[in-house]
Amino acid sequence: MQKIENLIHYLQKFFPDFTLEKIIASQNDPFDINEKRYAVVMFADISGFTSMSEFLNAEEVTYVMNHIFSILGSKVEKYNGMIDKFLGDCILCIFGIIDGNEPEKDACLCALEIMESIDGINIEIKKKHDIEIDMSIGINAGELVIGNIGYSNRMEFTVIGDTVNTASRIQHEANPGDIYISDSVYKRTKSFFYIESVGLRKLKNKKDLVHIYKLSDHLHSQTDLHNEIDLFGRNQELDILNELLEKEENTFHSVTIYGDSGVGKTTLVHYFCEKSSENKSIGVVYLTGDKYYSDSSCYPIKQLLKDIINQNSTIEGTINKDSIKVAFINFIIKLFDNKKSIVLFIDDIHNFDDDSIDIITGLQTILTDYKIIVIITQRDINQIKVDTEITIKLDGLDEYTTGILCERFLKNKIAVSVIQYVHQLTMGNPYYIYELINDFYENKTIDIIDHYDFVNNDYRSIPVSLVNIILQKIDKLDYEEKKILRYASLCGLKVEISLLKQLTNLSETDLITFYNKISLLNIATIFDESGRSFFKFTHQTAQEAISRSILDKTQQNIHLKIADKSLLILKYETGDAYEMIAYHYEEGNLPDKAVLYYFLSAVAYKNKFEINSAQKNLEKAIHISMRFEIDKTYGNVLVRDSDYYFTFFGIYLQTELDRTVLFMYYFLCFSGIEKQYLDGIDKTINCGFKNDFIKQRTIQRKLQTQYYFKTITYEDLKSSYSAMNNDMNSNFMKFDYWTTILSSYLRLYYIFTGSYESLISDIEEAFLKTSKYYSELVKEKIELEQNYFVLTAVYYLNKAHFYHVSGLIQGQNNTDLIIETLEYGLQFIKSDIDVLSYITYATTYIIVDNNIMLGYNLKSLTLAIKIGNIYSQSCLNSQIGYNYLISSEYDTALQYFFSAVDICIKAGYQHELSMAYYNMGTAYYLLNDYTQTIQFTLKSIEIKKDFPQTYTTEDWTSIMFPKTLLAVSYFFSNQYELVLNEVENILILDNINRNKAFKDLCIYIKTISLNRINSPDKTKHEDIEISNNLLECDNLIVINFLKKMKSY
Repeated sequence: MQKIENLIHYLQKFFPDFTLEKIIASQNDPFDINEKRYAVVMFADISGFTSMSEFLNAEEVTYVMNHIFSILGSKVEKYNGMIDKFLGDCILCIFGIIDGNEPEKDACLCALEIMESIDGINIEIKKKHDIEIDMSIGINAGELVIGNIGYSNRMEFTVIGDTVNTASRIQHEANPGDIYISDSVYKRTKSFFYIESVGLRKLKNKKDLVHIYKLSDHLHSQTDLHNEIDLFGRNQELDILNELLEKEENTFHSVTIYGDSGVGKTTLVHYFCEKSSENKSIGVVYLTGDKYYSDSSCYPIKQLLKDIINQNSTIEGTINKDSIKVAFINFIIKLFDNKKSIVLFIDDIHNFDDDSIDIITGLQTILTDYKIIVIITQRDINQIKVDTEITIKLDGLDEYTTGILCERFLKNKIAVSVIQYVHQLTMGNPYYIYELINDFYENKTIDIIDHYDFVNNDYRSIPVSLVNIILQKIDKLDYEEKKILRYASLCGLKVEISLLKQLTNLSETDLITFYNKISLLNIATIFDESGRSFFKFTHQTAQEAISRSILDKTQQNIHLKIADKSLLILKYETGDAYEMIAYHYEEGNLPDKAVLYYFLSAVAYKNKFEINSAQKNLEKAIHISMRFEIDKTYGNVLVRDSDYYFTFFGIYLQTELDRTVLFMYYFLCFSGIEKQYLDGIDKTINCGFKNDFIKQRTIQRKLQTQYYFKTITYEDLKSSYSAMNNDMNSNFMKFDYWTTILSSYLRLYYIFTGSYESLISDIEEAFLKTSKYYSELVKEKIELEQNYFVLTAVYYLNKAHFYHVSGLIQGQNNTDLIIETLEYGLQFIKSDIDVLSYITYATTYIIVDNNIMLGYNLKSLTLAIKIGNIYSQSCLNSQIGYNYLISSEYDTALQYFFSAVDICIKAGYQHELSMAYYNMGTAYYLLNDYTQTIQFTLKSIEIKKDFPQTYTTEDWTSIMFPKTLLAVSYFFSNQYELVLNEVENILILDNINRNKAFKDLCIYIKTISLNRINSPDKTKHEDIEISNNLLECDNLIVINFLKKMKSY
């Protein structure tokens, strides 16, 4: 062990600590540690090396170069840089890897100090060797790759990329004695240095011109951006400082304030000092650390004494630390001649020299009887050990205060989504907030909508300084621990512990050690949820910073491993689980598997009635599929051809997954939305069919939809159905064909405009055919497998529907027969979701008795809650509420309607929310509360305000019913002008005359309203004939309207 430690100590002379740690960590896979980082690259080239080689022998040259490099190396280390390599007479240095705070500033300070050291070097080597040198320096900042470059037998740990190449080219442009910097460095350092533009230059192997600047000197009076940011959200910290200041006794107090760079330490104390100095009895003294002079004894105190009390001659000649200490203490004591209290602000003590720190820390023992408050700021509490009375950790701002700061920067109102986005990425750090807002403007990503600022959806940026600080934190971890974070970051914001174990193969003990380390670093936490353990990044910024540092090819490999391991531990075949697997296959560049699992995800979502999620994943699958020139197959799947509302209609079908199946599922998600539905059907047909069953179903659906929206006649529908009959070659297809036709004809009854005798004849024929092929299928039960039970349930459901429609046409009450048939068919259904769908169809199309319907709906709601079907819960709460409305149980009805509204708002179901509001309006209408009726009806209409553009079945029900209710409510509120306006809109919208009763009602109240406007003292409505459509209508609004009119 001692030998290994000695070897490592020896190797440290050849490699920076950071590099050596990486090399040791990479022994299992040397190229696995390579990563993308933002860094500042500096090339410093020695001019005169060639002539030196001519005049000196090799041994002397080596000695001189080592001497020069030792001086340059000390300067680089002072500013947290590292020398990557020696390139003959040039050194390549990297800043921002060891310390991520302001690496551009560090590189520039280092360059200036190197240039200052040249005179001293020349004096020494001229004396010994009669030669002189000069230097030229080039600095650039940007993304690069850091890691092992080479091959298995010989490699080198270094940096590579365009950022490095451009820095080298900039250095070649510089004259001896010049420091040239790129635009990226200039933008982040212009407040700290004297800089002038050199102009645009054409650099070797660079397509575009590059803007170069010349760095001249260090600004002693700096305009620090941190100090320009206003103070927000620091009342608690100010209260602590003010409390010390308000104490009566003459006592020495000390406070340390620490926190990340840019979090607002200096801003806080400056604000406190400025407010304190408004009181003439309080004096304020500032001492600021400067890294450039951190190796100059007592520099900040000397500067104070020079600048404030003008002791130039005294101070310039003073080189004794004790003399400086006495002068400083006397200065402080002298202030008490006209001040009662002194605030001594020690800013950035981590940049002070040791002598200055010693003097400051010794003040308390000397000035103990004076009322002095010493406030010290530093980044890390462990950086400089100073014992103080109070320690304050400054964290980022909360989301609300972040919003205030954003609006100050943008000088405009800002959308809540932008505030959340900015707070998420910056962790509330004011400096990073400013950086991000600046990025918004530079990249033109801000849109102003209705006087609010919005960020373009496709823009996502994290301040590079914040990324560097996060990556610097995880550099403290060993190779295996960092590997866990890399895997976790590509899993997302949180990942299940069981998956992490599969990915990393680490033991429980190793993982516990890892968890303890990352907790201390404030990178991630471990928590339990629903009996499962999760790893979660404390902030999305940390997760994204780590994931972006991984090389693209490595990312692909990790994504594939995550997908494969996720499948191994998959417990629940849910939409989100499949979607996550699909995403990783897509990112891992395995498109075939991505299509398959996006499809499976969509199916799972669709079965839970999460239609939006199903559509989204099908769109992804189709998009990936369309990248291929030919239609491929993506695996063998068990699909279920089922509509939006009634999933039990789906027949189980083992088939190859291709574009046809993808498009079929896609259009099925748009049931009831005419344009998208028909468009999806056409795309499915255009793909061609490898499966006759899918072809048959798709064409039937197109015909039904075309008839429903009056684009073909009933005769066209029948003729097309008949033509399809010739293509069927199995009892299974024939049964499905006639079942679909029967169901289609039965549902057409409710909107049919032709001869009912013709329709009932067609229904009877379809029913007989269905019964015939069902009998044939029963004989083939073994061949049907799981479809036997589905088809049997479908048969009895259609049989019950047939009894219902026959009874309506013939004027018979078939309720007992219908319920007996439904209950018999129900016993064949094996799953809760199919039971729910079976009952839903029955209550929608078949059952008319309100009490029976209520019983079934309550049973359905229990099932929907059990299986987690949120969509059905929203619909059923509305339907149950309506059942109670019919029973005149208004309070109970309103409770269910309010539940429906709550579910719809949370789940984002706009159509269902519109209907729930309409139902609430109906309830208040029946209670004669027209104010509430109008309020909720207007809410219903607002949701579907774009109806004229879409004009779909769902839109019709959710706009025409509420508009009619609104018109009637205006009527009973005596707002006749509003009645006329609303009725006019209704008559224009209902141009295909879908509901004759509602149309007649509108014409009726329009006529009465005109009479009352023209003859307000007369009521002539008794003379207006009420149409049969109105008298026979069973709608609650119409029935209640007629009752109320009788009482006028």
